[in-house]
Amino acid sequence: MQVAEGIQILVAINASKEFIARAKNLRWIQCFSAGIEDFLEIDEVRNNPDLFLTNASGVHGIPISEHIFAMLLGLTRSLNSVILNQSKKRWVGLRDERPASITELYGKNMLVVGLGAIGLETAKKAKSFGMKVYAMKRNPSQSPKDTHYSEYVDRLLSKEDFTSILSQIDVVVDALPQTPETEGFFDSNFFSEIKSGAIFVNIGRGRTVSEPDMISALKSGKLGGACLDVFEQEPLPTDSPLWDMSNVVVSPHIAGWTPKYFERAFGILEENLNRYSKGDKLLNLVQKNLGY
Repeated sequence: MQVAEGIQILVAINASKEFIARAKNLRWIQCFSAGIEDFLEIDEVRNNPDLFLTNASGVHGIPISEHIFAMLLGLTRSLNSVILNQSKKRWVGLRDERPASITELYGKNMLVVGLGAIGLETAKKAKSFGMKVYAMKRNPSQSPKDTHYSEYVDRLLSKEDFTSILSQIDVVVDALPQTPETEGFFDSNFFSEIKSGAIFVNIGRGRTVSEPDMISALKSGKLGGACLDVFEQEPLPTDSPLWDMSNVVVSPHIAGWTPKYFERAFGILEENLNRYSKGDKLLNLVQKNLGY
């Protein structure tokens, strides 16, 4: 702990309240994850206007967007059933018995809620599948990081008007950060307005969804399926009904992992060190009042 008193820059994945409280000269924290909610729970971080907090936004765009489509294709091409049958050495084809539901992504409507780095990469891939892409952004008047976003986002919506198109949406992707504003964002009201049979994907944060409301929508058939990498409680409890639902893909919060993770994270750190030394604005600077 004695070393904490002399540091000015901290590079970390997890927050340590005791360490940061002792770091009286700390001026910048570079977080190596995209989620920074643990850091913002520390008073010395949240309430210090002279302490910069940056995250690793951009590292996860490629692996998480690929994971989204891996899960989606698992459902739409019934690969979950195929894998189970393979483990039993069962050949179940079109002529053998009525197959599980199989459909295409082509021509479907996707809504990406949260148009950060992950949302942008997901929208690009959706467009390559021939999907129509809607996206919700907290402040649509601020252009997304990719100024060419209009090439693959057909319509950009605000929080106030995105509900008007829910009845047309086939796939919803939750790419929201966890903030007081987003907690429980997807609730019974949302699921009641969604198109019947739609697929819900969550790779954002578990607490952005009311899990009981989502489970009710799955049981009723209002939701046709769900692809879930994050949950309200992790690990997902063994008694959760989500484990046993044939129209749900569960993955254990691994969507963001890639062998290139630290290569990309250190690239952000290197650029920010150059900027910090020059007094320039840092990449991925967190707006503490907004929580991201």
